[in-house]
Amino acid sequence: MKIFFDSSVVIAALFSDSGASATIISFCEPGLIKGYISDGVLEEVTTVLERKFPESIKLFRNFLKISKL
Repeated sequence: MKIFFDSSVVIAALFSDSGASATIISFCEPGLIKGYISDGVLEEVTTVLERKFPESIKLFRNFLKISKL
């Protein structure tokens, strides 16, 4: 199954590992689903994090590697 994630899902997953967004994204790691984000979403998440949560940029980069998005 292929699923596209928008910026709100990605940001929510970053800040709550027990929420629905994190749960659905966690299915990407073992290959249960194939998650996708666009360049635009990547840019939007980065912009929001830089503006509101600059300390979370490193967390976001690690998140992308682990989640296989």
